[in-house]
Amino acid sequence: MSEPENPQTTEPADDPRRLAWWWWAIGAAVVLVALVLAVVLTRSDDTDTAATGTASTATVRESIDPSKGSPPDPSSSPSAGDETPTATPEEPTAEPEPAPTQTVPVDEEGTPEAGVTAAVSKIEAVEGTAEVPGEVGGPSLRVTVQIDNQTGSELDLSFAVVNLYYGEDMKPALPLGQPGVEPFPGSVDAGGSASGTYVFNVPVDERDDITIELDLSVDSTVVLFRGPAGV
Repeated sequence: MSEPENPQTTEPADDPRRLAWWWWAIGAAVVLVALVLAVVLTRSDDTDTAATGTASTATVRESIDPSKGSPPDPSSSPSAGDETPTATPEEPTAEPEPAPTQTVPVDEEGTPEAGVTAAVSKIEAVEGTAEVPGEVGGPSLRVTVQIDNQTGSELDLSFAVVNLYYGEDMKPALPLGQPGVEPFPGSVDAGGSASGTYVFNVPVDERDDITIELDLSVDSTVVLFRGPAGV
């Protein structure tokens, strides 16, 4: 008898069990790689966060470190350009005191300064004439004031002023240049006398109450000669 031929044993190329095992192995490898990446990324984020937090904490601790003083307040630290210079308060200016006055009857003497006497020596009714713009001619009074210097030094008259007012409300009379106006000289010698003559426009019906003002200087007493003109 002839020996039977041995048939060749051949495994099927696509065994379902082998395929399932390969797919499982591949899936496990993918999952493992994903887990490793996740762990690496998580540790990296934690490291950065920790570093940032450490730096922030150090900054905060440094800003409140008592040994370095309190942190500056931006709102209370003006820049050099914003500094406002402190204004020096100005002392109030004292108003000058009014000059002292002395009122005497029109026919009596006054004392503008120590050792100096003054008096109205004459009052005349004249017809005043206008010579410059602003003057108004008409019935006027011409008054002469005499000054006696009884001191031992020369008396300066360069600032002497004579004015005339009339009525109870002291209305100023308009000065005129004529007739016969002759102002005081610049000075009067020690022991000497000097006089000045002035013309003022005064209505005839306003001559019952006149005031002749004599002011020699800012340091003298203002003398007011008051009473009826008598002319």
